Amino acid sequence: MGRSPPRDLVYRAQRARNDGINVMGFNYWSLTDNYEWGSYTPRFGLYTVNVQTDPSLTRHATPAVAAYRDIARANGVGPRYRPSRPASWCSLVQGARSSVDPVR
Repeated sequence: MGRSPPRDLVYRAQRARNDGINVMGFNYWSLTDNYEWGSYTPRFGLYTVNVQTDPSLTRHATPAVAAYRDIARANGVGPRYRPSRPASWCSLVQGARSSVDPVR
């Protein structure tokens, strides 16, 4: 199983659950690219739509679709998975130090 943003998110949710947090479910945001604030970026949906050049607004699967499908079939990511991105600043993974000395 390769690395990807959906896998990273599920990895962190699994860690929270293993640490005793009552994780009741997981919903990936967003189904399609989420255009906000008058911009057509960033693109982070499971499906992308080229609103500037495609009048039919055809949805195209991104690599995240296969990742999400694999995660659902496996009921999570494996214990040997390591995220492609470091924990964000002010994270519970790194504790209080991350709020005092954030990663830039």
